[in-house]
Amino acid sequence: MPVTAKNSTAASQKRAGSITRNASGAQADEALRVVLNRLKEQKPIAYDTETSGLDWRKNHIVGYVVTFSADPRDSYYVPFRHLGNFNVGGRNGPTTATGWDGTLAPGEAELVAAIEGAERIAGHNLAFDLKFSSRTGMKIKA
Repeated sequence: MPVTAKNSTAASQKRAGSITRNASGAQADEALRVVLNRLKEQKPIAYDTETSGLDWRKNHIVGYVVTFSADPRDSYYVPFRHLGNFNVGGRNGPTTATGWDGTLAPGEAELVAAIEGAERIAGHNLAFDLKFSSRTGMKIKA
């Protein structure tokens, strides 16, 4: 489901790994730290994005999901552009579904590079996610 202003908080709260009902920027920072460290060690991952809409040319990624095993506790949600200040760095996200200016948030370039380095990436509707990811400069080898 695309994340809109109306449902962005609920979408970020459904992920098992690091963002919970009372999400904070500190939790998002911890999720990013864990994911970056795990991506150095483990290469096969499942990858998903939460987005502000369905049109990859107009809408943007609001958060990344990286999963390391079938255990739901081993899945991490890293928010960068949700409404509110529970994103990485405690930053506020764009206020509209098309309001991203194209600038990567602090830590996002490192996450994008680490995901690019994954040995194998699996995902549901991965073509959708990769189109959005291309807007961040991510290049995945086929």
